[in-house]
Amino acid sequence: MAGPLASRLAADLRRRFALAGLGRGDRLPSIRAIERLAGAGRSVVVDALDQLAREGVLVRRHGRGTFLCEAPPLAAAGAERLLLLACGLRADHPYLARLLDGLGAAADAQGCTLPVACLPAGGAGLAAAVAARRPAGLVLCGEVGPRALAAAARTGLPLVVAAGVAAPALRLGAAWVGHDDRE
Repeated sequence: MAGPLASRLAADLRRRFALAGLGRGDRLPSIRAIERLAGAGRSVVVDALDQLAREGVLVRRHGRGTFLCEAPPLAAAGAERLLLLACGLRADHPYLARLLDGLGAAADAQGCTLPVACLPAGGAGLAAAVAARRPAGLVLCGEVGPRALAAAARTGLPLVVAAGVAAPALRLGAAWVGHDDRE
């Protein structure tokens, strides 16, 4: 039986798997990588992974790695409300409208809501927007600078960055989605 720390980590990992869009058969990071990401000790991580294996979320194959059996839907993972934080974009900006088309469809398919908060460039007011809406995860887009990234990371919520270059977001443990600007 997993302890309270392992149970909380298992719930957090379920959300992270869902937000990252991982699917059946996808290989998960190593135990050491999860330790660093979660800031948890090895025994807590192993207990959390064992709990998820008992629930049928993942399978651990000795010497090969840990793989998802099924990606947990966001609603089942406790992420029924994501928050899209649009830095430096007005609600009528064409880029935001296009982004919302794709994100909205994905959120609907997962049974999630996706409210939008338009913030000034740099992300001023990010903490207040998060506190007011109490989301289970964040998507950051627009003019995302170091201050906005740091403020989003401080919330402790799962974070996806859909803007800028990958390195700053990835250093903070966030997922990053790029685009080709073709249109």
